[in-house]
Amino acid sequence: MYRYMSIYTFTCLSLFFRFESGFVTFVKTHQFVVCRSQNLWMKSDKYIDPPSFDEVDYNGVVYQLNYSTGTASVIMSPDAEGDIFIPVSVSDGSSRMFVVTSIQANAFWNNKGIMTIAFPLDSQVEMIGNNAFAHSTLSKLYLPRKIIYLEKDWCTYADELNEFKVSSKSKTFELINDVLFDKSKTVLIFFPRKNEKYYCLPSNVVEIADRSFQNSAVCNVAFQSDSQLERVSDHAFRGCKNLSQMSLPSTVRYIGKLCFAHSNIESIACDSPNIFIGHGCFKNCWRLREVTLSKVQKLSLDNNSFEGAPSKLKLVVPNDLSFSIIHEIRQLLPTIQIQYLETIDTHSIPRTTRLCHKYPRHDSPVNFDEPLQFTNTINQNKKISTKTNNNQKTNNNQKTNNNQKTVNIYNFYINTLNLH
Repeated sequence: MYRYMSIYTFTCLSLFFRFESGFVTFVKTHQFVVCRSQNLWMKSDKYIDPPSFDEVDYNGVVYQLNYSTGTASVIMSPDAEGDIFIPVSVSDGSSRMFVVTSIQANAFWNNKGIMTIAFPLDSQVEMIGNNAFAHSTLSKLYLPRKIIYLEKDWCTYADELNEFKVSSKSKTFELINDVLFDKSKTVLIFFPRKNEKYYCLPSNVVEIADRSFQNSAVCNVAFQSDSQLERVSDHAFRGCKNLSQMSLPSTVRYIGKLCFAHSNIESIACDSPNIFIGHGCFKNCWRLREVTLSKVQKLSLDNNSFEGAPSKLKLVVPNDLSFSIIHEIRQLLPTIQIQYLETIDTHSIPRTTRLCHKYPRHDSPVNFDEPLQFTNTINQNKKISTKTNNNQKTNNNQKTNNNQKTVNIYNFYINTLNLH
């Protein structure tokens, strides 16, 4: 429960406030200074010592000081510009020093003046919070050796960030060809935003992290034949205007929410048999023409996965995909065009078969006007002759009449037909 209120929290409110004992323990200066109603009621009149927090400004960067722990955090930067240096510690104006351990959420949000952020070799900063550099002009970032945690959206809309330096003593991160990875090199964390190069993902990478390529200038991402990639996380390629096509490896199981949203992707393919496509994955992908899932057998998506995509978007799936999945796709995406791949190369029909249903496969390229009836003979051209009248007999020379219907299954969708 909240026990502390920072300056000016309620300056624009007009409320009757009641403070219950055991909840709010301290109200800092100017909390209700311009409120039309300043009726405050506290259940207990007992005075409670204020928490040990204070704020100091160093060169336009505001640090919050915690007297209990002796640590400090960067919380905002209203006047910071140029090259920013985060010191090991800051002072409260007396002789006491506070060790800087984190850059909090929104600390440099919308700062249009900063260029670089650097740390001393013995920096104790361990964490960078959500939206820390969002909408800022930060172009270079130096990660100290002690940093261990980057919150999920730490780099969202950091569209100018193009250069990293990582301490060689870091136990958490690794820089490979200017691309930021975790120490195990299995998670790609950040791709330089201005890098327009073709990029080939290392085969040992299993995850492309949240927002790792967001709004970057990358034009092509390729994958090695032995790629182990399993997860393309949320917002990973969001807003990539130079990216037109991608062929994901068969190991991919998860394509996150808004993963390609607002990008110029035109076609994407994946051979994975089991795929999850997240909410808004292809939202407002105006140029998207084709999504090919050639071997999919299990598909999860929602009605917003292709929100805003062109009405002529084509989804290519195998023709043996279950009817329930096809039905679900048509329910969720009624305007999408479904095309079926011919996936069956060899099909065996037992010699004992006498009747084939008129709809042997849902949405098959072949539909029969009536059931096929088989005899025990078949010619070398793999043609099956049928007659509507059960009393008529078919000879080996394939004699036909008006009641006969001959279907060349070989020419439609079966390469080899073997009768046992």
